[in-house]
Amino acid sequence: MEISSLSNTYYNLKDYNRQSCSCGSCYKCNPLMKSREGNGNSLEKKDHLSESDKKMVEKLKAREKEVVTHEQAHVAAGASSPSYTYTMGPDNRRYITGGHAQIDVGEESTPEKTISKMRTVIRAALAPSKPSSTDRNVAAKAQRLLEKAQQELNKEKSEKKENTQEDLKISEKSIDGLSGHNRSQSMDSFYKGNFFDRVG
Repeated sequence: MEISSLSNTYYNLKDYNRQSCSCGSCYKCNPLMKSREGNGNSLEKKDHLSESDKKMVEKLKAREKEVVTHEQAHVAAGASSPSYTYTMGPDNRRYITGGHAQIDVGEESTPEKTISKMRTVIRAALAPSKPSSTDRNVAAKAQRLLEKAQQELNKEKSEKKENTQEDLKISEKSIDGLSGHNRSQSMDSFYKGNFFDRVG
């Protein structure tokens, strides 16, 4: 989810950059981290930056930490791996300044599955400490779909209950009819049988 405000949230850069590595699994092949760690040939020369440039670098670092923390909160709650956008700083290094974690809000094949999925979507969308307007919109849409699925599920349960009750009524009538028929046969046998032959 995209976010727009700066904060003083801190995050371990080595850990989160494993997520945005080009191979998706390792830390060393991430070009961003290669430029960060560098060596004696690093492009960063802080001593040569003006005061305004130094302040800009600090803002970019703070922004990066906030973006990553925000997106990782989505991921931890069920969103897909985030994609990031970068800005080149005055120290010739790229900083993460935007991000987006995809959250699927499509309905599932059954109301039960949709309800379960939308609960996960809502948790993922509202996971960051400061959800963006996009986050809140996604959560609101998921809530509507959850309520719709719940209504469908309740309707299905109600119809199933009615059908079960109707089946029971039919079964009871069948049993009553069968019992009455058997009683009639028993009485016929009684009057036509050996009972009267023996006493007559």
